[in-house]
Amino acid sequence: MWDIRDEDSRPYMEFISQRWLPALTDLGLARQEVLFRLVGEGPEIFTVLEAPTEWDFQRALASDEWRRLLDELSTYVVDFRIADMIAPRARR
Repeated sequence: MWDIRDEDSRPYMEFISQRWLPALTDLGLARQEVLFRLVGEGPEIFTVLEAPTEWDFQRALASDEWRRLLDELSTYVVDFRIADMIAPRARR
């Protein structure tokens, strides 16, 4: 979850499409959905990520690449936070 820092979202969108999304894939994280707040209170952007296993998810979040991504993301957003981690769904 986060809020976009500036009114001009072009640099943010370029970062997301050119750096963030490819890096998530490299880390083994799949973006399941992105929600945008249009009115009211709460984070402007809410993203749901998924990994094959909880261990894969934890490994990705502990990586140097994840830390570099967060540093870069902080250039474009404020109030970044990880909400909750949900146990993997059973595969059918």
